[in-house]
Amino acid sequence: MKKNYLLTLLYFIGSLAAAQPSVDNKEYQSAEALFESGEYVLALAKYESALLSLTATEATLCQLRIAETNTRLGNAQAGLEQCQQLDANLQNEPLLLAESHSIKGDAYLHLGQNEEAIESLLAGLALFEQGKATDSKEQASCYNDLGIAYWNNGNTDLSLQYLQNALNLREQLHGQNHPSVADTYNNIGLVNADINTFASVIYFKNALTIYRSIYEPNHPKIALVLNNLALQYDEQEEYAKALEYLQQVSAIWDQLYTGDHPSKAFTAFSIGNLYYHQQAYDEAQVHLDQALIMYSRLYGNKHPEIANIYNLKGDIYQKQGEYKMAVEILQMAIYANLAGQELTDIYQNPKLENYYNADILLSSLQQKSDAFETYHYNKTLKFRDLKAALETLEKADELVSHIRQIRLSEKDKISLSAKASEIYEAGVSLSYQMSQVVFSPRLYLEKTFYFAEKSKSAVLLSAIQDTNAKEFSGIPSELIATESQIKSDIVRQEQLLATNQAPEKEAELKQKLLSLNNHYNDFVRKLETDYPNYYNLKFNVKHVELPALQSALPPKTALITHFTTENRIYTFCVTADSYEVYNRPKAEDFDKQIMGLRNAMKYDVKKSFLTTAQRLYSELFPMKLKSTIDQLIIIPEGSLSTIPFETLVTDSKLTDEIGYSQMPYLIKKYNISYDNSATLFVQRKKEIEEYKGATEDILLIAPIHFSQHAYQGLTSRLNDLPGSEAEINEIKYLFKAKSRVADLLTETNASKPNVTDPSIKKYKYIHFATHGMVNESEPNLSRIFLQDGSLYSGDIYNIDIDADLVCLSACETGLGKISKGEGIIGLSRALLYAGAKNLVVSLWTVADESTSKLMIDFYNNHLYSSTYNTFSGALRKAKLSLINGEQYNRPYYWAPFVLIGE
Repeated sequence: MKKNYLLTLLYFIGSLAAAQPSVDNKEYQSAEALFESGEYVLALAKYESALLSLTATEATLCQLRIAETNTRLGNAQAGLEQCQQLDANLQNEPLLLAESHSIKGDAYLHLGQNEEAIESLLAGLALFEQGKATDSKEQASCYNDLGIAYWNNGNTDLSLQYLQNALNLREQLHGQNHPSVADTYNNIGLVNADINTFASVIYFKNALTIYRSIYEPNHPKIALVLNNLALQYDEQEEYAKALEYLQQVSAIWDQLYTGDHPSKAFTAFSIGNLYYHQQAYDEAQVHLDQALIMYSRLYGNKHPEIANIYNLKGDIYQKQGEYKMAVEILQMAIYANLAGQELTDIYQNPKLENYYNADILLSSLQQKSDAFETYHYNKTLKFRDLKAALETLEKADELVSHIRQIRLSEKDKISLSAKASEIYEAGVSLSYQMSQVVFSPRLYLEKTFYFAEKSKSAVLLSAIQDTNAKEFSGIPSELIATESQIKSDIVRQEQLLATNQAPEKEAELKQKLLSLNNHYNDFVRKLETDYPNYYNLKFNVKHVELPALQSALPPKTALITHFTTENRIYTFCVTADSYEVYNRPKAEDFDKQIMGLRNAMKYDVKKSFLTTAQRLYSELFPMKLKSTIDQLIIIPEGSLSTIPFETLVTDSKLTDEIGYSQMPYLIKKYNISYDNSATLFVQRKKEIEEYKGATEDILLIAPIHFSQHAYQGLTSRLNDLPGSEAEINEIKYLFKAKSRVADLLTETNASKPNVTDPSIKKYKYIHFATHGMVNESEPNLSRIFLQDGSLYSGDIYNIDIDADLVCLSACETGLGKISKGEGIIGLSRALLYAGAKNLVVSLWTVADESTSKLMIDFYNNHLYSSTYNTFSGALRKAKLSLINGEQYNRPYYWAPFVLIGE
């Protein structure tokens, strides 16, 4: 588990004094020069001296600079209080009030109060904009500071947007070789530190080059960026270079400051962290204690940096076998991060309120749980300690729900899911272990299922919950329409930025995107304030419990879900009247098997296919299903989402002499469908049961021939799909014979305006017969090709669909970016969010003729067979028809199309 040690002191806040009138006073000008050179002690004395001979307005400006200087000197509380005292007299001075808000934002950041910092900085930015200080140093500084504030609360995507806009504006105003440009380089390096270490180092070095060309060698900005570089070299295990840099930094602080200072404390912490990584634990503790003493004198016993130190110390004690001490120290870490709550017995957990930094608190809770579990197995063997470990994990799970409320972008929510998956993995393992040592295991087996279920598609679930909350909380339709337009504008701007070929327009496009995102975030905040019922519904995401899931399952259905760790596979088998959990070792080549199965099907390597299909069946189906079961609902995890379970072979004794048609595939025994989570399955089942579509009609979309507009940006032309014309015509006749309407959008009518028209909501069935393309690096740019261009995944999120079935008879439409804790992010996810009840998508590039036959058979079975009229039954019968024939019996032809739904 990666520890979360935030670099809260190593960013740079920009001075905003240029917004104000110039002060023609020698003492003041001298103070300004000293401030710029980093000599804050001397600067403070000069500012205080200048106060005696300034006008009222000049004195106010000087007092703001004193507040800012106090913060730089490590006395952020004094800086904050000074600004607060001035605010009442600044109501008629919007630019001075804006600067006060900005300095308060800086102080709040140093005090660890991040939400208050964001509130102050946004207020300052609004005042600067009202005062027409746009495209100015002041606006650039607010962008910079908000970038750091949003980074601190985990909104990395928004943070980088703010910082990039700050960089663009500062380069435009000052050129390349300016300290404010270097400040932003440093800050972008910080945000990249956990994303791309090598990119982070490049940004830090760019900042260092500029600083060294401007400042003396002992300037504090040089020291801070050297500290940042040292931390990155530490990450890269270049320990000697990291220590050399940190020693240089420590020497600079000793020259600049006597006594305590936050930067000195952080460098001591950094050195302790460096020794920790080298397993020199005693040396690490010496430096961590130095940092702890200094921080405590500066901030008292409550501050996120103090919690950081306790987290690291707790980990050291655990590694040294001092398990109880580890638990006690980690309990101290938890309460150092909480305002208004005092330390309690180690078996107690706090209320999750008034915390300074949620990410650090989450790490503390995770580590405390792990320490309690280790304490049990290595010392006490008392069930009480396992129970304490589980209760702490449950508190961490609760905190994850809190953190989701402050994540703004889809990317950052998905990033949180990846981090939260560590909690759920620990919860699955611990709950299962506890179930094995109690007389009545049901409670802990249900908790095992709970943690596994929490790891599935939480972001998709919360997005759908948000849509439902708007529908049922009384928000006027015109506001929902306004939100839809803003989101559409954002998607369009993202597409323009992604496809931009003109470097000179990039800054303008990024600025526009940031403005749209700010507008959207403000809009959502206003909705949450003005419609409290919406807020309550939005964040009241309930995951299905086992009894409710069993009640929703039909009598002959089994739901199979997997949860994989580094070396274990947990298989959950749930039916209406039974629940079993299987814990098996995971083969070292498990992931290779999955890729091997895909490749063997795509390239027709029968021996490899049979071997991997047999092995994966034995590993993924350790249970013996009841003979009455005829329907399987599979909830795959991670890379398992890329294979069709239908192809798994149930007999392990076969050789490759057997023909494809004779192989005992799983689909020969069961109807098979897929879902993203058990919670989404139950929700969708209820929606399907209540579904009352406007019509029984189908919309058939097939470009057939692809114009140059359709394949813009591709390296080669898209192949025409003549088979798709026969496919949709045959489907049309099947529907018309049932006296149902079948509308066609072909050739030039298969266009984006027609597909995104609100009238699409009336169709019960929507069928795309076209090409598709997955973009794993940018899932929102995955697309379905139309005659006049592309329907991107981002576009689909903003379409209102009420279809019982959306069928994507197109290549690889079921794939996308595999995200830990969220599964596949791509077109299928977008369509589910847009309102599709069931989906048919493909897992690899498909053949035109076999696809046409499969789709025609599928609809024929659905419309005309009383036995196979369910979507899963109709698709199974269509696949069996291909399997039993001669031309298309290879899995390559029949296996790629899978049903998400039931």
